[in-house]
Amino acid sequence: MRWIFIFSFILIFIGFSKADEPIDPWEKGNRKIFHFNYQIDKHLIIPATRSYRNLLGETIYSKLSNVFKNLNEPKNFVNNLLQAKPILASKNLLRFGINSTIGILGISDVAKKMGLNPKTEDFGQTLGYYGYENSKYIIFPISGPSTLRDTIGKIPDLFLNPLSYTPQGFGLNIWRIFHIRSEYLEIDEEFREEKEKYEIIRTLYLGGRDYAIGD
Repeated sequence: MRWIFIFSFILIFIGFSKADEPIDPWEKGNRKIFHFNYQIDKHLIIPATRSYRNLLGETIYSKLSNVFKNLNEPKNFVNNLLQAKPILASKNLLRFGINSTIGILGISDVAKKMGLNPKTEDFGQTLGYYGYENSKYIIFPISGPSTLRDTIGKIPDLFLNPLSYTPQGFGLNIWRIFHIRSEYLEIDEEFREEKEKYEIIRTLYLGGRDYAIGD
C-alpha cells in the first residue's frame, strides 16, 4: 500500500507538469529562501564544513566519502534497472558487492581500480527518462535548490538507502547529507557574493539535471 500511494502521488504531479509552464514560477519566494540559505551558509555551514574537513584530515575524509558513495549503489542499481540500462545496473551491483567486501564497506573503491566506474542515478532522473523532463524550480531552507520532480524522486530513493533500515538511520543520514554538503566547499567559496548568485545556481542546477537525465 505504501508504494501504491507513493507512485500515485508521483503520477498526479506528472499529470500536472506541462512543458510550457514557467520553470521558476515561485521566484519571489525562492529568492527569499535563497537569501536565508546564503546567510546560513556564509556564517554557519561553510565554517562548520571547513572545520569538519580539517578535523578529519583529507585521508579519513576521502575514505568516508567512499563509504557514503558506496551506500548509493543500491539506489543507482534500481534506477538503472528502471531506466532499462541492464549493463549499468550490473556494474552498480558489482561495485556494491566488491566495495562492500574487498573494499571493507566501501572504504576503498576497489571496483573503480578494476575499471568499474561509478554511474550515479536517482529516481528524479528516472522520472525524467520517462518524459518528466520539465519541472518547477524550488529552493528549500538549508537543503537548497531542487525541482518538484527531484523532490518527489527523493521519496523512493530514501527507501533504497541502507542507512534507513538501521536503528540510527536518521542520525546517520543527517551525517551523510552534511558530509556530502562539505564536498561543495570549493564551489561555495567561488561564489562569495550573493549578487547574481541566484541565477548562476539555478542555471547550474537545472543544466546539470538535464545533462544527467540525458546521460
